[in-house]
Amino acid sequence: MRIVHVIGHYIPRLGYEENCLPEAQAKAGNEVVLVTSNRLPPDFAQFSQQEKDSASDNDSPESGQGMVEVIRLPSTPSVSGIIVLNGLGRTLRNLSPDVVHVHGALSLCAIQCLLYQKRTRYGLIVDDHSHSRNVHIDTAYKRAYVRAAITAYRICDRSVGAFVPVTPAASVFLETQLGISRSRIRQGALGADPRVFMPSSSDRANCRMDLGLSPDDVLIVTTGKFSENKNLETLVQSFAQVSARHDHARLMLAGSGQSGFMNQLTRQIVDLDLAERVTVRRLIPHDALARFYNGADIGVWPGAHTITVLEAMSTGLPCVLPIEELGYKSVVESGACMGFKSDQINSLTASIEALIVSPELRTKLSARARELIEQSLSWDRIARDLTDVYRATLSR
Repeated sequence: MRIVHVIGHYIPRLGYEENCLPEAQAKAGNEVVLVTSNRLPPDFAQFSQQEKDSASDNDSPESGQGMVEVIRLPSTPSVSGIIVLNGLGRTLRNLSPDVVHVHGALSLCAIQCLLYQKRTRYGLIVDDHSHSRNVHIDTAYKRAYVRAAITAYRICDRSVGAFVPVTPAASVFLETQLGISRSRIRQGALGADPRVFMPSSSDRANCRMDLGLSPDDVLIVTTGKFSENKNLETLVQSFAQVSARHDHARLMLAGSGQSGFMNQLTRQIVDLDLAERVTVRRLIPHDALARFYNGADIGVWPGAHTITVLEAMSTGLPCVLPIEELGYKSVVESGACMGFKSDQINSLTASIEALIVSPELRTKLSARARELIEQSLSWDRIARDLTDVYRATLSR
């Protein structure tokens, strides 16, 4: 099957869906091309120079083995993250795909693919990650844009084979904000690669030695792109309670964010007299994440959904997650994590402490987390499930 992924912005060598899913599909024997812009994402200033250097390597396939071809097109400047890919229609005609898998129901790329579908006759899949924390329809021009998108999907309804939200929260968004019928939605998922993110005693020993941790130290880690919706201030406040009762607890915040937010976070750590127990470091390169997750004892992500939680779980890291966050619904319902109520610091503290004092509980959650990824949330499994959606679309 010839599959073309279309996305407005793309950074090689990261762990997002657009990096991992095309590679898994190519490994399964499909011909896969990714079409994107020649621009960096609006929030790219948060990334390290190493990641910027990776992104400038425009034609390098994600796998490094030529399995996924990346085509970068000129584009309009970004307005609130929205861009137009110049020459997309011509590129799709030349590629003649069986399926176009476009990322982001509200992206102009999706509207472009929608309008080109009748001429090129490919099966069109629209996947979506939207939820109330990452989409804010709070200005007149944004509301007008959403109304225009709703109209386009209504007029060209039969051009879309299926809408594939990757989280339950995205499914709710498609139904409530874009008016997409539930019958048109096929629930998707995000995943991890259990062959890359796997338990490793040697990685654990080496990482902990490099970090200067003793065998008794309990390292709590959180990673990713840092912003207010990740609730990191809540984590720091909770850790202040934890560290007062557990001398061997340590916290590492590994990520990138806007300078104002990061400075505010650093001041909070100093004000709470936690500087000797809390480490703040830059975003860890994706190919080094598994080593750090193996070196840690507990992972905590107290705010908005992030895909790296699944990578941490794949290494067997016991995780603490907010039970109200729909993006973690399958993880919470499977019993593969410790949950807490996101509006209650004491609830977060209790969950962290339960794992600190019980190595047996950590071992139990570690096994459940690894099993969930291997059985249900590996990229290979997700690619197979999407193949069924693609085939159903092509048979219409």
